[in-house]
Amino acid sequence: MYCKKCLNSPPHYCLICKFKIPAGRGNYCESCSWHQILERRVGKLANNLVDTPLRKHFKNYIKWLEQRVGSHKAALFTAKHIKFFEETEDLWIEQVPAYTELLGRLRTSGLRKFVLPMQWLTQVHHLQVDIQAKEFCSELDQLNRLKNICLESTFPAQILQKYFDTLMSRVSDGTTTIRSARLAMKPASALMFLVSNSRFNLPRIWHVKHYLSHHPGQAAELIGFIIFLNRNYDTDLNFSFIKNSNFIKAVKNQKLEKEIIKLSKVTKNRFELLLWVRLCLMYFHKFEITHSKQIELNMINEIEDGLEISFRNEIFWIPKINNFFDISQEST
Repeated sequence: MYCKKCLNSPPHYCLICKFKIPAGRGNYCESCSWHQILERRVGKLANNLVDTPLRKHFKNYIKWLEQRVGSHKAALFTAKHIKFFEETEDLWIEQVPAYTELLGRLRTSGLRKFVLPMQWLTQVHHLQVDIQAKEFCSELDQLNRLKNICLESTFPAQILQKYFDTLMSRVSDGTTTIRSARLAMKPASALMFLVSNSRFNLPRIWHVKHYLSHHPGQAAELIGFIIFLNRNYDTDLNFSFIKNSNFIKAVKNQKLEKEIIKLSKVTKNRFELLLWVRLCLMYFHKFEITHSKQIELNMINEIEDGLEISFRNEIFWIPKINNFFDISQEST
C-alpha cells in the first residue's frame, strides 16, 4: 500500500541512480539507500582490522558480495563476515592464506559458517581447496568430541584419552584411517559415557549388553574396544556372546520390531509406505540395510492380503500395516 505522500505527490528521481521512485521514498531508491548503509558499515567495521592491506581485502570482498547478493543482504552480512577476517588476520601476511592455514585456524565447522568468504577466495584469488585435509580435519574434530564426552579428570575420561592415543598412533603409522578411528571411538565413547553415569569406573558385561541392545550394528567396533580394555585394565570382559550371531540377530529383530510398531502408530497422513516396506523386508526377509535402501516405490505392488516387492528378479511378500501384528506373532 502507498502512503498519503505517495498518493498525493508526484514521483521523483533518486539522487544517485536517477531511477523514478514514489514521493514517500525520500531522496534515494531502496537499492541506493542500502548501498549507502553498506558503505557506512564497511567503513566502520574495517577499522577493526589492524593490517591496512587486509582492510583493502575486506572492502574488495564486500564489493564482490554486493554484486553477488545485492546491497541489502550484503549490509546485513557484514557484521558476521568481518569475523572471518578478524579471526584469520595474522594469516594474511603479504599474501592470501593457504587453505590448510585457514582450515587449521577455523576448522571445518568454522569454514562452514563462512561459505561466501570462501567462495570469494576460490573465485577471485583461486584458492585451492584441499579435500583430503578437509576430510581429515572433520574426522579428527569428531574424534575429539567423542573422546571428550566424559567429565574431565574422571577415570572414564582417562580411558577414552588412552584409547584415543592408541587409535591416533595407528593412524600415524598407516595401519588404520582417521575415519576408521572415528568409527572405533564412537561405541567406546557411548559405552564409557554410560559407565560414567553409573557407580562404576570400568564397564561390566551388562553395560555392553545394554549398549548393544540399542546399537547392534556397532558390535564389531565395540569388540576392538573391549580387547583394549582387557589388555590395559584387566576387565576380563567375555565378548564371545557378541560373536554369537543369534544374539545379534535377536537384538536387531527386537529393534526392527520396535521401529515397525512405532511407524504403525503414526497418523495416516504421516505414514511412510517406503519406510514401512524397507523395515518389513529387513524384519521378515533379513534384508541388509544397504539392500533395503535400494527399494523404490515403483517396486511395490499392493495385493489383497499384503504387498509384493519386486527386487532383483524375485518377489517378496510383506504384510500391510493392518495385519502386521498377526504375522509377527506367527513368526516368533
